Amino acid sequence: MAIDYDVIMKINRIATGDELELERGAVCEQMIDIEAYTRNMIDVRADRAKAFYRTLTEDRTVVKYSLDSLNDEIETMKKQIEEHLAGDEGETAFEKMYSAIEKLFVSPPFEGLDSVPYGICELCVFSVLEYFAVREKNYDHEDIRSKYKASIAGRTEKGSADYWIGIFDMLQERFDSLSINQCSQMAVAAMRAQNEEYFDAIRKNAENMGEPSLNARILSDFVLKTIG
Repeated sequence: MAIDYDVIMKINRIATGDELELERGAVCEQMIDIEAYTRNMIDVRADRAKAFYRTLTEDRTVVKYSLDSLNDEIETMKKQIEEHLAGDEGETAFEKMYSAIEKLFVSPPFEGLDSVPYGICELCVFSVLEYFAVREKNYDHEDIRSKYKASIAGRTEKGSADYWIGIFDMLQERFDSLSINQCSQMAVAAMRAQNEEYFDAIRKNAENMGEPSLNARILSDFVLKTIG
């Protein structure tokens, strides 16, 4: 994004109490970082968001802004992008699930796990969601798995996709015959460490668990809501 210093100067003056005129498109371009917004999106969804964002930046409507109305305008534009994505037709099963996970992580959903990298949390959540979606909705596991691997490859260093999809596979293998609460308990535990020996241990713990933890309940509720 190129910085338009004239626009930024006006925005700074508005922030100190002035009321000034700006084009809606200029406000959008300077105040919404679309690259940051789409950073964790799959490519197809990110492209949709960026295309709609470009239509907003082309809006030449001139509006006189106060600080409050400028903040309201920025929030309105963000909601327009979100609503555009939510209204997409023809999303694949993978896109729908990935979109749901994006929304889950808008605010940190799990207590005590804020320091765990987003990608690891995402993989563990996706492992449970995809496992039960395939089981309940008869989705094509191999198709979704290949798309998720491609998504990982597009967001990580070369060669990382094989490693992380292997972690995904190892975790799902240990979900066999367990309930959604047990699988959710495993997935939350798996956010802390990712290796075969550890996964065997958390499988045994899940088999003998009593009530699920708060984080496991949050995850299982999310999965049930998403798959309907």
